[in-house]
Amino acid sequence: MAPTAAAPTPPWARPPEGLALARAQARNEDLTLLQSLLPAQVLAAQAWIDDRTDWPGQCEAERIRMARATPARRAEHAAGRWCARQALHALADRLDPPAPDGSPVAPPGPSAGSADTPHRSRPPSAVRDDEGAAWARQWRSVTDLPAAADRQPLWPAGCRGSIAHDAGLALAVVADARGCAALGVDVERRDRLLDPDRLSALILTPSERLAHDALAEPAARALRLLQTWCAKEAVFKAWHPATGRWLEPRDIELCQWPQTSAGTFIARLPATASGQPLAGRLAWNARRCVALVHRAARTGA
Repeated sequence: MAPTAAAPTPPWARPPEGLALARAQARNEDLTLLQSLLPAQVLAAQAWIDDRTDWPGQCEAERIRMARATPARRAEHAAGRWCARQALHALADRLDPPAPDGSPVAPPGPSAGSADTPHRSRPPSAVRDDEGAAWARQWRSVTDLPAAADRQPLWPAGCRGSIAHDAGLALAVVADARGCAALGVDVERRDRLLDPDRLSALILTPSERLAHDALAEPAARALRLLQTWCAKEAVFKAWHPATGRWLEPRDIELCQWPQTSAGTFIARLPATASGQPLAGRLAWNARRCVALVHRAARTGA
């Protein structure tokens, strides 16, 4: 009997080759940028904007708000909100882990659970965190994340968060507000079309201008300018929601830069905004630059 020929592997099941493999490797490298910056208290979610058109969990209110936006803007917004929901769910699971069977934790009070709505009980040795458990239930049920008048997302009670996107990648970061005083993130593509003269006049302080102009290579100056914009965006996204104060780019002065492709920057803020510098972290590769600002909440005050 002649051997039966194996069925051909469908295209979607084949490992990527050539340009597809290079694209997959580049995407993986880009996704690791944010992960390299995250402190233990912060959780993140990321998504490629062009991978889908219908994002699971998108509510009707969000569709209505974005109905008049361009298709590209609607895609960025939907991807960013999807990332926010995923990050909130992960944070909820950290504060209040689901049972192996998926049943929710027993809420506080004598009436927790019934024959129709079973709840798992906490282990006797577990430290009760009823406030965290209540927040976790709210975060798991979030379907809409509207924006304030200044376009900053309105996060649910008990958490801090930030969303960013460029032309292809969306990301969101969240943290328990009890341990986080400020949180901001930004991502920028290195091939983004910029007017260097206009941008430098908009964002650079006099001392930043001196440091920028001292760089000999045009490519180094272009990278420094993009890093400055990315870092200042992350600083603004962290500081404005936490304080309610507005900051212009030149109100923020970067006085320390990372010396490698991932490291710390220090942002000095005006006296009216903060008495202390704000630290952040930058990471970049050949395609993207990501900045994250996280300030832990002071304890024992």
